[in-house]
Amino acid sequence: MARTRDYREHLCKVLKDDEEAVAYLNAALAEDDPEVFLLALRDVASAGAPQPGSSS
Repeated sequence: MARTRDYREHLCKVLKDDEEAVAYLNAALAEDDPEVFLLALRDVASAGAPQPGSSS
């Protein structure tokens, strides 16, 4: 059986990289839908925020 992981956990890890975050936001902006961009912005902001239970 193949291992799976939560996509949000992976997305958060990827979006901690500034270049990846910018590319993610640019792709969302290209969709020309404000809701898509706001969701992407939320994802990027969440990735930069300390996670509950973390030592930071």
